[in-house]
Amino acid sequence: MVLQYELRKLQSEGLDVLDVADYDARTPIHLAAAEGMHKVIKYMLRQQRSIGNKSLRAVTKRDRWGRTPLDDAKAGNHTACIKLLEIAQERAGSEAIRVSDFLHDCLRCPKARSSDTC
Repeated sequence: MVLQYELRKLQSEGLDVLDVADYDARTPIHLAAAEGMHKVIKYMLRQQRSIGNKSLRAVTKRDRWGRTPLDDAKAGNHTACIKLLEIAQERAGSEAIRVSDFLHDCLRCPKARSSDTC
């Protein structure tokens, strides 16, 4: 997956992929959600040791048009991405949890196991 490779490359150069955004204030999570790339969303969230304030900011950040990654996933009807982002928002607001627990819940969605895109 090209986007996941590029994210790894940027991370190896010291860039925090959860904090970066383009000129429209769209983050990599916005782009992945818009394209139905749930594995990329999982990868980015997995890079965090726990789901906490930083991840909450990443999944609730609004772009120039006021849209969140969840809004983009819903617009494209990308159900696996929707599920991931809803769980991330629910969990990130509470105490920090282990990402493995978060991902375990996300994998309950059958589409998340079946393909690279929703």
